[in-house]
Amino acid sequence: MYLLNLNVVYLESVVNPEAERVKEALKRQGEDQVKDIKIGRTYQVELEADSEEAAQAYGHALAEGLLVNKAMEDYTLSIEEA
Repeated sequence: MYLLNLNVVYLESVVNPEAERVKEALKRQGEDQVKDIKIGRTYQVELEADSEEAAQAYGHALAEGLLVNKAMEDYTLSIEEA
């Protein structure tokens, strides 16, 4: 059993309105040290696979085929034994 952690964020070239609102709110509160914020989403998937390599291949296929809009988003994938 493997646990896939998939973190999805917008590409640098895509404006994320939610992150911009949070950044503006922080500045209004005097939080000048915050220069940028990225807001995304995380998927945790428990997966039965024969090997870590098979789990990683499945995770990439799942991300690129269904969960990530490659025109607007990027992702990182980490895998651990569960």
